[in-house]
Amino acid sequence: MKSSQTSKYHYLSDIRTVIGTVLIIFGVYLLFCGMFANGPEEMAKTGGINANMYSGLALFLAGLIMWIWAYFAPDGGKSPEDVSLEKAPSSVASVSVEESSAAHAAGMASGASAVGTTARKKR
Repeated sequence: MKSSQTSKYHYLSDIRTVIGTVLIIFGVYLLFCGMFANGPEEMAKTGGINANMYSGLALFLAGLIMWIWAYFAPDGGKSPEDVSLEKAPSSVASVSVEESSAAHAAGMASGASAVGTTARKKR
């Protein structure tokens, strides 16, 4: 897929969709428990309030809001490939992957890792 095109299902890979789905599942479960499995004993525990039903409704609505928020993404549905480094601070944008790996390799060669220094002390 080209980076200039966005899928009409771009919101499915969003974390808000996953969280919304979990909230909706728990909400539906609590709604059913509150409507059908809530006896007088449970009502007495909560002071006559059907806590399962109200909390299930709240979770369902919160999950629905997360899905709507993911569908109408505030970032415009941009994928990570569409985000440019121009928005990053200049210090971050100026470091390339090669420079970063070279610095990491130099640090490892000099024994700067915590594992290497611990192993030498034990010998």
